[in-house]
Amino acid sequence: MTSLPAKTMGIDRRGLLEVGNFADMIVFDPRNVKENATYLDPYQTATGFDEVMLNGIQVVVATAVVDERSGGRLLRQ
Repeated sequence: MTSLPAKTMGIDRRGLLEVGNFADMIVFDPRNVKENATYLDPYQTATGFDEVMLNGIQVVVATAVVDERSGGRLLRQ
């Protein structure tokens, strides 16, 4: 999520990498990202995301999931 959708939805401290904000980041090369779900097999995750951080905690390192539960809250409208 970037700053514009976060601001539009009234979600504070998200969308910008600043001191005091939640550090949610994804590092990827768009040429390597691939959606693997199909109509017959819809529960497949996308690949090609090299690093993922949620709330400042690495959850994907070198494409391997290291922590599946680091998100702390649901975003609701």
